Amino acid sequence: MYREIEYGRDIIVGVLRSSSFNWYASEKERWVLDQVKWKAFFENAGFATPHGFADRFGIGIVNEESLDQFLSCMQPDLITTGELRARLKASDQSD
Repeated sequence: MYREIEYGRDIIVGVLRSSSFNWYASEKERWVLDQVKWKAFFENAGFATPHGFADRFGIGIVNEESLDQFLSCMQPDLITTGELRARLKASDQSD
């Protein structure tokens, strides 16, 4: 069972990797690929930030070397096309 997708908090991302396409529905912040720069930006603006990258599996930067590990950790947020279609259709009908 998939968790509820929350408008404004979550994002739906399509990833093409090794000729395989997958959908992920998860918190937007997890998809900031360079959290090192993102964190520095907020700190330079005077905001407090958490230490490390524990909220993203300890991965500060998602790149060619860390992508497979990142996607493996994101497996709980994987959503099938059919489930995504059903959710979008149900959401459209409820508005």
